[in-house]
Amino acid sequence: MFDSILGNQDFINQLKIVCTHAADTSGDYSFSRLNKTMNAIMRQEIKPIMQQKRSSGTASLTKTKSSRQSKDNSWKTEQKALFAGRGRQWIYVELKDINPVLDFHEEQGHDVSNYRELVNKHGKAWVRYSSARINPVTDLPCAAFEIRYQGSKVPQPGVFYAIDHDVIMNITDDMRLEDGKTPHQLNLEGDNAPSAPKKVSKPKKVKVKKQDTSSELDELAAALQPSAPVPDESNDFPESLDPKEWEEFLMNEGYVQDGMDDDDDIFG
Repeated sequence: MFDSILGNQDFINQLKIVCTHAADTSGDYSFSRLNKTMNAIMRQEIKPIMQQKRSSGTASLTKTKSSRQSKDNSWKTEQKALFAGRGRQWIYVELKDINPVLDFHEEQGHDVSNYRELVNKHGKAWVRYSSARINPVTDLPCAAFEIRYQGSKVPQPGVFYAIDHDVIMNITDDMRLEDGKTPHQLNLEGDNAPSAPKKVSKPKKVKVKKQDTSSELDELAAALQPSAPVPDESNDFPESLDPKEWEEFLMNEGYVQDGMDDDDDIFG
């Protein structure tokens, strides 16, 4: 805006004449007061024009947005329905059609060499349906398909192969993969295909059960404790205090050996 006004030399010359004449007439050569005067004039004379212009521009923009929203997008719904369902997203593409697209993505830094080898070996390429879009090159409705060159299980957003909407709506069964299967299920990628990155699971925490130390010590002490002799309830002890009867009893039980002196009395 500054350059536009300053570039209008007729206006600049006329502005100088008007400002100089106003200063000479009033005898006030203060620039700050001149600036305030010009601002007041701009608010009175120019501001209403700018407001009117802005209002008309907003109305035009709103009208354009409204017309875009009312645009018929039913073709997108029809196209998506064509690829809805398990195993219906994958289709075959002729090599002569996809090779130029592979060349383009290769120039963009994508290593499609392994994918080229696989599809050349099979005789045709396979791509996966992504979405209904407007082709930025032709500005026409199209179907965008992912070229999963890193393996069919690895999503590859941004690496697309486009087919015009009118063409893809006439898709035939021979364009789809056999039996509604994926390239992986059909072993199209063989052993050369990289597998999808696996999620590394965190090791589970093992809770260590706190042992009852006191209980273990009690069991250990009981095991080491010598067994108390079990009394022989069959022993028939003498009922009298006759020393001879007790001597005979002890000898029979093995507590007194033969040859023991008669004078040796257990009772002292």
